[in-house]
Amino acid sequence: MAEATADRIEQQTIYGEIAALNRHSGDRLRRAFRSSDKAENRMFAAAVLTARLELAHQIRFGNAPLCALRASVRRAFGVFARDIAEGDVIVTADPYAGGTAGQALTMAIPVFVNGQLTLFPAIRAQLADSEGELAGGFNPAAYEWWQERVRMTPVKLFAGGKLQPNVFRFLTASSRTPDWLGADLEAMHSCCREAQRSILNLIRQYGQEKVLQAVDGMIRNTEQACRSGDIKVKY
Repeated sequence: MAEATADRIEQQTIYGEIAALNRHSGDRLRRAFRSSDKAENRMFAAAVLTARLELAHQIRFGNAPLCALRASVRRAFGVFARDIAEGDVIVTADPYAGGTAGQALTMAIPVFVNGQLTLFPAIRAQLADSEGELAGGFNPAAYEWWQERVRMTPVKLFAGGKLQPNVFRFLTASSRTPDWLGADLEAMHSCCREAQRSILNLIRQYGQEKVLQAVDGMIRNTEQACRSGDIKVKY
């Protein structure tokens, strides 16, 4: 009994550290963003996902339509299912592939341990501007998608740790505020990288098996609590 209790305490400690590193990533991101809608209004979300593309932890900092973070990552990983490697950075802003508003961009950085995908960070943020008929992407008179922005299907911003200049130029050139967008992309990348390092440090400290057990246990407990009605969702 004492051993089982000690295991549960350790699992809760590990999961608490995952939540803490994700919150830290979000707090740091808010300070690093160039555009005011994210720095002041917190129009972004930060998450840690599992290799099965389940949410290990997520924080939504604003009220923007950022709930599609996991769905966007799933569709992006589906596109690169056989072509995901160490050092890759995948970005997407496609409402027809798990997204919502076209101005919301999702960035994910796969993390590998011994060649296997493990816990990894992702961020979804509302862009200041990315083409469209009107600045900011909101057009109340729009009657088709193209009046709001271009459709950006999943692409690699970094491949094998190397920046893809053509992708970066395409993203920034598609904005009326290219300097802001470029700075925001760099902020998202920096915070994802920091979260990646924190995840790897956690795995080195406790071992990958214990870390994944802690995440799986929390996911199962949350699911059971939701099914039993112990967790009340407020709308």
